[in-house]
Amino acid sequence: LGGSVVVSERVNPSQKDFRTVLAKIKTAGVDGIYFPFLPNTIAPFAKQARELGISGIFMTGDSISLDEVAQAGSSAENMYFTNLYAENTKDLESKYEAKFGEKGDMTFVSFGYDGVKTLIEAVRISRKDGISVSDAMRKVDIRGLDRKINFDGKQYSEKLEYLYKVENGEFVEVQR
Repeated sequence: LGGSVVVSERVNPSQKDFRTVLAKIKTAGVDGIYFPFLPNTIAPFAKQARELGISGIFMTGDSISLDEVAQAGSSAENMYFTNLYAENTKDLESKYEAKFGEKGDMTFVSFGYDGVKTLIEAVRISRKDGISVSDAMRKVDIRGLDRKINFDGKQYSEKLEYLYKVENGEFVEVQR
């Protein structure tokens, strides 16, 4: 897309104070920051960056949640991120809320749901064919929440990842 990496830094996954790293980023005068952090680190990073006057484009990975956006407040506004959202989660949402008495983050719940469903199928294939679960995983061909899960003999299942943006505290898909 024409950009170049100006600063590359590593942080500890449990880190909460990013000011030292952000000072280096600010000094470099970057146009944007890509930070594929774990949950509970995105909000503090974004807030601290904005507090230090970094106004460039922010982009993170698929571990962002609406809770994280709420914690970041206006610092998350216009932040981009990629995600493999399941789109048909209404039934799963109802079951989750009935079981746990609260709404869950369907991003992670759907990943877990499809992951467990995939593992159960791999174990079934393993027992039926007398092969390891690892080998059986490559034979999985099932329907997940809203897409096919098919490893087609490989170590990964093809999934489309979409680009989203935070607008008014909500996730909005960027035009495809």
